[in-house]
Amino acid sequence: MKTVGQDSVNANISTVYRALSNLLEVGLITGTSIGGGRIVYEFNRGVAHSHLVCRDCGRVCDVDWPVSTEQYENYARSQGYSYLNSSLVIFGRCPKCSGGGHR
Repeated sequence: MKTVGQDSVNANISTVYRALSNLLEVGLITGTSIGGGRIVYEFNRGVAHSHLVCRDCGRVCDVDWPVSTEQYENYARSQGYSYLNSSLVIFGRCPKCSGGGHR
């Protein structure tokens, strides 16, 4: 999926947000708040999906945990909640910003 930024084709920002809102509403994409007022929009893959975010440079990596949506649903139900959706964002420092390789 392409990142849309300031160098992209001229588009009215309200049109972009309206389109994103419509895509979210019909479930074709998901939106995850990753802090600092940033939202990651992605195709809805229909499975639990998480992100790892570097607090220094803002790099975002996908994390595919072996946790199913059913597990989230079961946990929500065990706490008396009616499950709607879930998202997990893990914050840290990427290898480049922490000065080396993986720790």
